[in-house]
Amino acid sequence: MRAFTLAVASLAIIAISLPTSRTALAQAPVEDRSSDPIIQEYRAKLPMLIERYSTNRKIRTRDIRYVVDPNAGEQIGDERINILGETLTDGKQIKGYVIEGKFTDPVQEQRKTDVNFWRPDMRFDVTKQENKFKIVNQALASTNYYSHEPKKYFYYVHAPMLSGGSAFGTSLWFDQRAHKSVSITVVGVNRAERKGRECIEVRTKWDNRHGMVEFANTYLDPANDFITVAGEMDWKKVPIIKKGEKNTGREFRNAFEVEYSPSVEGYPLPKFIRYTTQYKGEPVRKGSEVEFISYEKYTPSPEDFQLEKQFGLTTPAVVEFAENTALAPVAAPRRWWPWIAVGAGLVLAGVTFVILRRNRQRSVAQPEPMKKATT
Repeated sequence: MRAFTLAVASLAIIAISLPTSRTALAQAPVEDRSSDPIIQEYRAKLPMLIERYSTNRKIRTRDIRYVVDPNAGEQIGDERINILGETLTDGKQIKGYVIEGKFTDPVQEQRKTDVNFWRPDMRFDVTKQENKFKIVNQALASTNYYSHEPKKYFYYVHAPMLSGGSAFGTSLWFDQRAHKSVSITVVGVNRAERKGRECIEVRTKWDNRHGMVEFANTYLDPANDFITVAGEMDWKKVPIIKKGEKNTGREFRNAFEVEYSPSVEGYPLPKFIRYTTQYKGEPVRKGSEVEFISYEKYTPSPEDFQLEKQFGLTTPAVVEFAENTALAPVAAPRRWWPWIAVGAGLVLAGVTFVILRRNRQRSVAQPEPMKKATT
């Protein structure tokens, strides 16, 4: 179901946002602020957020994509994709497929029956060729962690952990595995008001180590365990895609907003993700709208992620890979002062004991004074 992946990957993570009023908590445009107490608190909550929103779930979405940059015969705002899709996840593995819908791209339309699989160690698709199924587009995580890890954010099972700009997801703020190719640094933590809601604005710097640098903001809701409510990137020039193409100097920015609704589970669940794109000096253009039709609790069976029964294929064996340490619980800082106090107490008790013992030994060893003879 490469079509499902292509549909999700073609999101132009989007443009304009509402004005924000900031009260600076830490203002340093290039300084690493990952040790900020708020960021450390957020990192400690990440495993809980993944357990809550992205573990043992069956998620159904209506995904509509719009034309942003029209080709011949197209207009801005035309529907490019309109599909109903479903995603299963056990917290580690992800499986996505299209239930019904239409792609205007004939290649995507032809492959909309593909089924996509994402695992921590690899990703691959299963496609049908003639009367047989085949594994295609297989890629190992260890080959390039940065090209692999963000792909899991394309399935909508991590919507509350989305990040602004090219960072894709908040877990990548702390993931050191990809730093040989891409570096993501938290460079600012501010309080901001957005749509009347108090948020934490996290500013990140994305650097591909080849001259491309991008700054972006992600807005977290501190009243609901820091779930993501919006993201936006700074203005940047349109990249050169084709060899020999000249840079026009045209600038754009992408943005998104996540809308939630109350649930019987006691915490908000995603309802919509809306993406927009804006070219400088031009109106905002709709990029896409994702509606969460259902967000069910569902415990997948092992067969949901195996290929033998459904496709008659052999499930790829797990390949050794490096774990994302960002998802491990953050160790509490050691407190040395209780041990120092105990040690000081023991030393004081020892000194006191030695002094008392010596005094006792002296009193025992000292002879009694001789009594004067009386006549």
